[in-house]
Amino acid sequence: LWYSKEHVEGEAINFSDVLKIKVDETGGNITALGELDDKLIIFKGNTIFALIGDGPLPTGAQNTFSVPQLIASDVGCIDPYSVVRTRLGLMFKSKKGIYLLDRGLQVQYIGAEVEAWNDLTITSASVVDEQNQVRFTTAEGRCLVYDLYFQQWYTFTNIPAIDSTVWQGKYVFLKSTAEIWRETKGQYLDVDVP
Repeated sequence: LWYSKEHVEGEAINFSDVLKIKVDETGGNITALGELDDKLIIFKGNTIFALIGDGPLPTGAQNTFSVPQLIASDVGCIDPYSVVRTRLGLMFKSKKGIYLLDRGLQVQYIGAEVEAWNDLTITSASVVDEQNQVRFTTAEGRCLVYDLYFQQWYTFTNIPAIDSTVWQGKYVFLKSTAEIWRETKGQYLDVDVP
């Protein structure tokens, strides 16, 4: 894991050969990264590691990064577009479905209700705070929605997104046609079609 020097306003990002962290080879190559509280979570295809610390000073001295610690689990992340931070922890897609890495670094399978769609290609994951939802868009047009309040799943259709985000408090997604669609609360239309 090769990280940059601390960013200085007005300067380009700088790297140094000494600012590298060796991650155990178990699990193969790194597939995704996520931030969880004070930890950097390092995902591989079937393993997960956690890194803590504040890192070095701009001179490289006083590096407090820990050695990445293996989290007890039999899964990792296979899709970097699926990693999303929620108030419950990090959600991600593994070979076995959608999992949650909670704030106590416990891995829980939460995707049983949407297991039928494990073969879909996730293109983005966004938290829609106003509606207490996590939305996983897919290339196939089905959106997997996890309700954080009720802790249950449902799906939306006709959302063929290649990416999504929350912008100015509104959920927006980008289609492969370069169209950007914005959700309007209380309206259930796709442009002008119900």
